[in-house]
Amino acid sequence: MANMNQIPKLAGVSLGTVSHVLNDTVKVREPLRSRVLEAIRKTGYQPSQLARGLREQSRHQRR
Repeated sequence: MANMNQIPKLAGVSLGTVSHVLNDTVKVREPLRSRVLEAIRKTGYQPSQLARGLREQSRHQRR
Protein backbone atom coordinates (compact mmCIF):
# COMPACT_ATOMS: atom_id res chain seq x y z
CA MET A 1 0.00 0.00 0.00
CA ALA A 2 1.20 3.49 -0.85
CA ASN A 3 1.96 6.22 1.63
CA MET A 4 1.06 9.88 1.24
CA ASN A 5 4.60 10.83 0.19
CA GLN A 6 4.26 8.82 -3.04
CA ILE A 7 1.15 10.63 -4.25
CA PRO A 8 2.77 14.02 -5.09
CA LYS A 9 5.41 12.39 -7.28
CA LEU A 10 2.83 10.46 -9.26
CA ALA A 11 0.43 13.41 -9.58
CA GLY A 12 3.13 16.03 -10.21
CA VAL A 13 1.98 18.23 -7.33
CA SER A 14 3.25 19.21 -3.89
CA LEU A 15 2.59 17.28 -0.70
CA GLY A 16 0.60 20.30 0.50
CA THR A 17 -1.73 20.04 -2.49
CA VAL A 18 -2.34 16.36 -1.72
CA SER A 19 -3.09 17.27 1.88
CA HIS A 20 -5.55 19.99 0.82
CA VAL A 21 -7.37 17.60 -1.51
CA LEU A 22 -7.62 14.89 1.15
CA ASN A 23 -8.70 17.23 3.93
CA ASP A 24 -10.72 19.63 1.76
CA THR A 25 -9.08 22.56 3.53
CA VAL A 26 -8.41 24.80 0.52
CA LYS A 27 -10.12 25.08 -2.86
CA VAL A 28 -7.86 23.18 -5.27
CA ARG A 29 -8.35 23.74 -9.00
CA GLU A 30 -10.18 20.86 -10.64
CA PRO A 31 -7.34 19.72 -12.96
CA LEU A 32 -4.97 19.37 -9.98
CA ARG A 33 -7.65 17.79 -7.82
CA SER A 34 -8.35 15.22 -10.55
CA ARG A 35 -4.65 14.35 -10.88
CA VAL A 36 -4.34 13.85 -7.13
CA LEU A 37 -7.47 11.70 -6.93
CA GLU A 38 -6.29 9.61 -9.89
CA ALA A 39 -2.89 9.06 -8.25
CA ILE A 40 -4.66 8.03 -5.04
CA ARG A 41 -6.84 5.60 -6.99
CA LYS A 42 -3.87 4.11 -8.87
CA THR A 43 -1.83 3.54 -5.72
CA GLY A 44 -4.69 2.40 -3.52
CA TYR A 45 -3.67 4.95 -0.89
CA GLN A 46 -5.87 5.11 2.20
CA PRO A 47 -5.19 7.51 5.07
CA SER A 48 -4.07 5.78 8.23
CA GLN A 49 -6.79 6.00 10.86
CA LEU A 50 -4.17 5.27 13.53
CA ALA A 51 -2.05 8.25 12.45
CA ARG A 52 -5.11 10.48 12.26
CA GLY A 53 -6.15 9.43 15.75
CA LEU A 54 -2.69 10.12 17.14
CA ARG A 55 -2.65 13.55 15.50
CA GLU A 56 -6.06 14.44 16.92
CA GLN A 57 -5.01 13.24 20.36
CA SER A 58 -1.89 15.39 20.17
CA ARG A 59 -3.93 18.46 19.18
CA HIS A 60 -6.24 18.04 22.16
CA GLN A 61 -3.32 17.72 24.58
CA ARG A 62 -1.83 21.05 23.43
CA ARG A 63 -4.94 23.02 24.35
